Amino acid sequence: MNRFKFAATCAFLAAVVGGAMLPGGGVLAAESGGETASFELPADPGEVVVSFREVIDAVRGDDHAWLKIYANGRVVRHRPAWLKRSGDYIGQMPVEQIRELVGSLAAKGVLDFDATAVKSARDRLEGERGELFHASDVSLIEIDVNLASYRPAGAAETQLDFRKQVRWVDIHSDGRRFAELPAIRGLAAAFGELNALAERFEENRRPRQGGGS
Repeated sequence: MNRFKFAATCAFLAAVVGGAMLPGGGVLAAESGGETASFELPADPGEVVVSFREVIDAVRGDDHAWLKIYANGRVVRHRPAWLKRSGDYIGQMPVEQIRELVGSLAAKGVLDFDATAVKSARDRLEGERGELFHASDVSLIEIDVNLASYRPAGAAETQLDFRKQVRWVDIHSDGRRFAELPAIRGLAAAFGELNALAERFEENRRPRQGGGS
């Protein structure tokens, strides 16, 4: 199993999907203050490494947009029936770029995201501001990362069979309103990164109808 080490300060994803370079620059594997984190991808080529789903509150039913990236590089992007160009987009992503994607998500704090603590910090900040805010048509995002192992930067122990799910409501508004909170800022950046990857993956491809997994 190849081990990929990355810095906690990794920047943006540079993923090549089907020969097309994604915008946003490259991700570098480096040390930051002498501390590095490390992970291993799953050994099972059929296991999903990263999945991403956005559930729109205003849309009824279970048909929502999602993205799945497998350990063997298989990528499935689903566009629901209520969107133009609906269907499943199937393709491949180089395994090294999957490692870069996971490293980028980790650098943004997704793998160590503590939803309870972040919500408390957000609510406390909102109370200090004394603001009244209501968002309509909010969405729930879900990001899942599955790894054979993961060791956070500075940690002594490696977590085996690592599973992480992050669920957050209305990252669109929170990312703008609470950008001073690093965890929310990082999650908003991860959301944008995965969305950009999904949209880029759809380009120059025709959807396969009938559903996929």
